[in-house]
Amino acid sequence: MADWLYSFDVWDTLITRRTASAHGIFAIMQDKICNDVSFCQTDIFFRQNFASIRVDTALFLKKANKSRHGHSEITLEEIYRLIANNFRLSETLSEKLVNLELETEYRNAVPIYENIEKVRKLLKEKAQVILVSDMYLTAEHIRKILLQFDDVFNDIPIFVSGELKRSKERGDLYRHIKDVYRADYRKWRHCGDNLKTDVDNARALRINADFFAPKVLKSYEKTLLRSGNTLEFQAYLGCSRLLNDSASEDSIYGFGVSFSGAILYSYVSWLLNISSGEGITDLYFIARDGFVLKKIADVIIAAKKLSLRTHYFYGSRLSLRIPGCENIDEFIRMTFGEYKRSFCFERLALRLGIGFDVLKKYFDVSNADKSAKQVEIYEKAALASDGLKAEVIAAHEQNRKLLKRYLRQEIDFDRKFAFVDLCGSGRTQDMLES
Repeated sequence: MADWLYSFDVWDTLITRRTASAHGIFAIMQDKICNDVSFCQTDIFFRQNFASIRVDTALFLKKANKSRHGHSEITLEEIYRLIANNFRLSETLSEKLVNLELETEYRNAVPIYENIEKVRKLLKEKAQVILVSDMYLTAEHIRKILLQFDDVFNDIPIFVSGELKRSKERGDLYRHIKDVYRADYRKWRHCGDNLKTDVDNARALRINADFFAPKVLKSYEKTLLRSGNTLEFQAYLGCSRLLNDSASEDSIYGFGVSFSGAILYSYVSWLLNISSGEGITDLYFIARDGFVLKKIADVIIAAKKLSLRTHYFYGSRLSLRIPGCENIDEFIRMTFGEYKRSFCFERLALRLGIGFDVLKKYFDVSNADKSAKQVEIYEKAALASDGLKAEVIAAHEQNRKLLKRYLRQEIDFDRKFAFVDLCGSGRTQDMLES
């Protein structure tokens, strides 16, 4: 294998970012700049629009270099030199911004161990391995980022477009490497995530190119990101991208990660903040809707070291909505309200907890009118019937005793607590309270 050359792209092949896109690095920086007093001397417009300024400056420089020098390769120093000139930043402040970007890239890099292991295996077999990147960072900076994950990158040569003023995009970076190693294109294998620069352009030179499919955003996530390059969107969508192993738009897991998860997390986060502010010490998550919510809450509580206790409370709506003298009217209204559109006396008897024969004592069920107006008449008649109420309460007497025993068993009434449900109307809690 010694006469073969193996090359790997860097970003989205060996490492990726925690953010949804590369521009997420600038959104993180903007948040830092807006909240760090050491940047307060800069113009407020610059601080609040840094991310777009950083993106636009790089695009402008690429076009300018293309026009003046015939290539579009740029370096980080060139980018911040122009930013400093446009916004009258001191050399010290410009250098601080460069260091902030390098630090932000370093801290938000995520390894792709699948391909790092390929590099390790090739080196173990004494193969010649190099890294090739169309990038504005230097080889030294890229190496530092890679070394935090594996020391295998300590001595691997790194060819970077910004330094060499050659690129995979134009193909001249491949040709430069061929000259350096006197390589045979037919004995060169390259791996990368970009179909054009890593695959098509390499294959055009007869290099053996392998496409590595990167983790990408789903179509609806891309739409959300286009609405604004904010730190919140970049962080949320970046997390979704990294967790989502399925490329299918219809994947249930994928939909949960990228859509439902964000909603549930936000709900639980809000809930914990409210609970802490209200002095609540215990949260009872009602089965089954509360199962996932409790898991999310436990993670947040542990991370933020909150003094809240969570409990999984077993109880269906049917088992918790037990009528008694205090809430019989509410129970009847609730029962009629839930079944107005699908009314029938058999279902009414079942939900009231009494036999159909008992219900027939209070209603003429032989030719029931199911119109909304007539159902309201039935409801008023039920509310006015002391006999029917007494029979419903008696039918639930044993269940009510069992429920009280269960509540005393599960809940510490000496502490301030709250129930947590999802998509509930609050009627169950109203019934429990009474």
